[in-house]
Amino acid sequence: MIREQYYLNLLNPFFNSSPTAGSGKGTKRTEEFKKNRSIDYKGRVNKGIHRSKETKKILSDLRLGSTLSIKTIIKIKNGNKLNPVHKKKNIYHFFNEKYGSQICTMFELRVKYDLKKSMLSQLCSGQLKKSQGWIIIN
Repeated sequence: MIREQYYLNLLNPFFNSSPTAGSGKGTKRTEEFKKNRSIDYKGRVNKGIHRSKETKKILSDLRLGSTLSIKTIIKIKNGNKLNPVHKKKNIYHFFNEKYGSQICTMFELRVKYDLKKSMLSQLCSGQLKKSQGWIIIN
């Protein structure tokens, strides 16, 4: 793509409507194009690939009997745990009149007091000021 971008910049070709190689970024679309695209996508719930039952059966048969490598199985089991962002654990200062002050991670508080993950996430992100008696002290 570097070479393609070089020639796009050098030659400025008339028929290439995209100024960025390998991307539609910066492409100017006409109102007619936008209108037609809008009509095409109206009523679509899933814009992904739609496959016939026959195609699904063929793909299923191709996978039948295949096994995953040990490396892939470990990745699936660990999920995002190997992602460095996932390992980042923020320490918060929580307070509840019934339980007092707690300085810990969101996970530790959730496990200790059997709280909902969604409630704590909203509390920690600032979407909620108070939930189930818990507040965050800055």
